[in-house]
Amino acid sequence: MIFIKNEFDFNDDLVELQGLYEPEDIKKYCKLPKKEFVKELKLKVPEEKPDIEQLAKILINADVFKFKTINTIEGLKVIFQGKINKKILYVADNPEQSVHAAHFQTSFCQFLKLPDSFKVKKIKVFIEDVSTTIVNPRKINECVVIFVCAIPKCMD
Repeated sequence: MIFIKNEFDFNDDLVELQGLYEPEDIKKYCKLPKKEFVKELKLKVPEEKPDIEQLAKILINADVFKFKTINTIEGLKVIFQGKINKKILYVADNPEQSVHAAHFQTSFCQFLKLPDSFKVKKIKVFIEDVSTTIVNPRKINECVVIFVCAIPKCMD
């Protein structure tokens, strides 16, 4: 699901979104150590780009580039760092109504509790949902729902 709200004129936009996973794609990972979290993004259109009139397409993906398993007083945990990559295509607020692209990359850091003696092979990341609000012609706020799970060394 994607919800787009345009605060400065109160019109909802129809936007194509690429990069979300369906619940069926995630179900096979639900018995593994997992976590859902929300990452709020405040994005600004680069200075060299024109103002936004309307969003056209959002492409999004995420991955984890670093993780470390630690023992704590609460038990075994994995700390991980990742990034969200976004490309937003939008119609410019100019007489030509030209289409422009803006690229964004945002980092995140989280932890996940693990069962005793769990050996992590990798952290798998799924984007479940994105909610986007155009605050003004230069600013976009987003709320990204992310599902992560720890893949054990004995599984892929």
